[in-house]
Amino acid sequence: MTPTEPITARPRPTPPIVDGIERGAAAAALLLWLLIQIASIALSAARVPLSAHFARPGEALALPQLVLAQMVCVSLLAPILLRGWTSGLLTIVSAGPMLALAAVLSGEFTVSAMRAWLAVACWIAAVRCFVAALPSRFHLVIVAMANLLTLGGLVLAYASAEYSDPRAFPFGPADAAMQFIGDAGSNAAWIWMIAPAVAGVISLVVSALRRSPNFTSAR
Repeated sequence: MTPTEPITARPRPTPPIVDGIERGAAAAALLLWLLIQIASIALSAARVPLSAHFARPGEALALPQLVLAQMVCVSLLAPILLRGWTSGLLTIVSAGPMLALAAVLSGEFTVSAMRAWLAVACWIAAVRCFVAALPSRFHLVIVAMANLLTLGGLVLAYASAEYSDPRAFPFGPADAAMQFIGDAGSNAAWIWMIAPAVAGVISLVVSALRRSPNFTSAR
């Protein structure tokens, strides 16, 4: 009697209607991503004050303001905006020209724009790796954790600046990006930029190993 081969379930093909809806949602998220960046640059160009102690002239903060808008936007729209590697690459590439425009508007040097692009690209790559590694039921957890690191870190940075002494270590990746734009030699900023990306790559590798046939047969 010959041993029977294990029966493996074949993945069900995605219905065309569902696939079309997902593609439409990804396109809408990419459009919203571009509109948010344009709105941030337009607010800086119009010198709209966003706080009581806003910088003068208003466009002086165009670059850091855009970086914060990009990182928060990626955190909020991660499951849709970064649903595939192609959309993730488009997100990174489209951020570059916007940052260059904001750098020109704020009177920053090209080096500052490149630093800002590197910081944003590291964050996008990290979030994309987690989206790819974890099942869809955990995507809202990714959104919550990403916003906790970005928005929560900015709140802590503001509170620290208002009520405590100056600090060297940034609170989260968004705060680290602000330091990195002004000082690329900040070790603390480098840690916040690289650590999420490394963690995302590790989670992606672990997920790939768990899905491999060898791992499944070993269990």
